[in-house]
Amino acid sequence: MRKATADDTPAVADMIRARCSWLEHRGLPSLREDADDLAGQARHGFMWLLCTDPGNSAEPEDVVGCTTVLDRPTTEGWAEAGRAGDDALHLFSTVTHPEYRGLRPGAVISRWVARQAAHQGRAWLRLSCVGPELARYYRDQGFETVRELPDGGDTLFLMERRTVDAP
Repeated sequence: MRKATADDTPAVADMIRARCSWLEHRGLPSLREDADDLAGQARHGFMWLLCTDPGNSAEPEDVVGCTTVLDRPTTEGWAEAGRAGDDALHLFSTVTHPEYRGLRPGAVISRWVARQAAHQGRAWLRLSCVGPELARYYRDQGFETVRELPDGGDTLFLMERRTVDAP
């Protein structure tokens, strides 16, 4: 994991578009219209990248996934759930490249951020996600649902896990 820079924006956008194609091929909603804006978060200093290690190879690294980490929530639902002021790190805009899905890059990213949060003395790692499939994926990683909110025709899940149990 390394911090993203403005120079990473094109590679992050390509990775996000690959995920969008994968989702669309399966008839699932994608964030294609937001890909450039999301990739643009690389230049703000809050995005982290999971990359391949090219080692001594002449091949450049591949962006396997990205996430943005903040020390404040991105949705008001956390305040409504009584958790806005808690000491937590918040994940949002996590996207992974579908070619690496067998390696569970989303789990690698969330474990890494949970360890970072624990090292900072924070008790919680939090995120929000849309849809029951994604919520189930995060439950498999030890997150618990705090609250469910209507989100258009879908459901927004506010989820958290303690950082002390991060492997």
